[in-house]
Amino acid sequence: MDKPKDKPQAELHKPKYLEEPPVGVTVPCHGAEVRKKRQQQLDERAARDGKLAYKSAVDTMDPVAIKLGQHEVHAPEHDNWGEVIKCDQCNDQFRLGKHRIYGTNMREEECTDALKKTLAADHRNNRPHANRIEF
Repeated sequence: MDKPKDKPQAELHKPKYLEEPPVGVTVPCHGAEVRKKRQQQLDERAARDGKLAYKSAVDTMDPVAIKLGQHEVHAPEHDNWGEVIKCDQCNDQFRLGKHRIYGTNMREEECTDALKKTLAADHRNNRPHANRIEF
């Protein structure tokens, strides 16, 4: 078997993951860069397919309630928690979630009670429900 003479012996057996990327190719090396790139790809696909993309993402480590059926905001870093919660007066639906990595010290019942109180206060004050409610 002939070995190429222009490459040193050490480079002949270099694993693929140690090879340098071609010039002009960027390789994400940090989780935030990977998430940003993935979000850009999703936004481009949604625009191409004519689907609505979210305008913003929740960037908090606290539990959050997201109103269902809207395309303004989403919480990609949060896991769904329990069942869908409905407003008693207008039947708007919300989904509770805690941060996927950091979790929370609050119990699900505490967040549910706080959400219901916030929704009732919105109606008392003649305010529309927000698309996101943080706890």
